[in-house]
Amino acid sequence: MKKAIILPLLLLSISTFSQTSKAEQILIQKFLSIQYWNDKLLNEPKTAFNDSLIRSNEIFKLSLLKYTTEGASLNYPFKQLQKEGVHIASAKDGRFRIYSWDTLTGGSMHFFDNIYQFKESGKTYSKTIVAPQGDAGGWYSEIFNFERNGQTYYLGYFNAIYSNSHCAQAIKLFGIDTKGLHDDVKLIQTKTGIKNSLRFSFDFFSVVDRPERPVKLIHFDSENKNIKIPIVLNEGLGKVTNRFITYHFNGEYFVKSN
Repeated sequence: MKKAIILPLLLLSISTFSQTSKAEQILIQKFLSIQYWNDKLLNEPKTAFNDSLIRSNEIFKLSLLKYTTEGASLNYPFKQLQKEGVHIASAKDGRFRIYSWDTLTGGSMHFFDNIYQFKESGKTYSKTIVAPQGDAGGWYSEIFNFERNGQTYYLGYFNAIYSNSHCAQAIKLFGIDTKGLHDDVKLIQTKTGIKNSLRFSFDFFSVVDRPERPVKLIHFDSENKNIKIPIVLNEGLGKVTNRFITYHFNGEYFVKSN
């Protein structure tokens, strides 16, 4: 009896994996179209290829939205898609993932787009969050999760590139409930009020010699629930120091502890 039950489940798993693998190939094809039109724009600057570049980004985004509503995609590695340049950050509990990519519509300032995928009540959802006009956005390299009053919350590690030297990083809060994904959760207590994120700008050349990529300046201690962000001299274009500000989660909020 057990073998009779296990075999259909195994066949279903193989079939689902195969379908998601095919979806990845479709996504790669559409993603490479962005690079194609960007190359055309760079090689033939007098020709109006900008509309095609914008359209190829929209086509890729719509395709990614479509395929990421399928449950199997939430834990699928998408290794080839990542190799082509799509950043995928996943929470360890398997309920939340963020896909990010450079739209190639900027110059030294990089413009990014994102798809947010999450699971609630056994169903998988996918959505976009509209950025303010003119906001270049950024990409997410990691997602951490922690518990508060029996509910799981998430910390997204955000990265932005405004020029060859001017960069920014942030830690941003998210929550999931029966109403969906919330990107406006406020649990960080600061001098100016309770915030949704901690953000700082810095001079990339002050950390260019660090070996890791992306450069990891923010640290989250999941055991002690501490967020550590570096002190930056001359905020915006300054040097990243070896000193940190720590925010500790006291059960209700992250509060500055040093």
